[in-house]
Amino acid sequence: MKELGFDSLNYLAVRIIMPMDIGWKMLRLTIVEFAMNTRDAKRTVAVLGASPKSDRYSHKAMTRLSEAGYSVIPVNPAYTEIEGLAVVGTVLQAAQVAGSLHTLTLYLAPSRLESVIDDIVAARPQRVIFNPGTELLSLQRALDRVNIPWLEACTLVLLSTGQF
Repeated sequence: MKELGFDSLNYLAVRIIMPMDIGWKMLRLTIVEFAMNTRDAKRTVAVLGASPKSDRYSHKAMTRLSEAGYSVIPVNPAYTEIEGLAVVGTVLQAAQVAGSLHTLTLYLAPSRLESVIDDIVAARPQRVIFNPGTELLSLQRALDRVNIPWLEACTLVLLSTGQF
């Protein structure tokens, strides 16, 4: 008999329960076959420009992404924790924590994005979302050069319409 279980630390454990006949009595032996971190199995989203202020769209996106079951990594060098989530200072650090970023969603003004283009490209997210007001042609061209898909869209709208 196999049992699958998830614990609160995003680990998947598979247990195989095998009956063993030792002559006069049957024993049930539980063997932990493997445990693996499932964070990579979930879609991990980095939110660049994350804010602890609940009226900010980046905060609303983090909340909605978490509610939808995504693993969220806030990115902002000004904070260490937002809503109980550990915050990292760079997109590259987010990629290192996650192992792989499914999506990078941007909430920084273009003037502030210019200095992090190399970091974003080095992180190699599977896609980048330019939320309204974050569009930057030089970043879009850099992503095109390394074949990282991007789109100009609103993360909140994508989530609410099931298109995320």
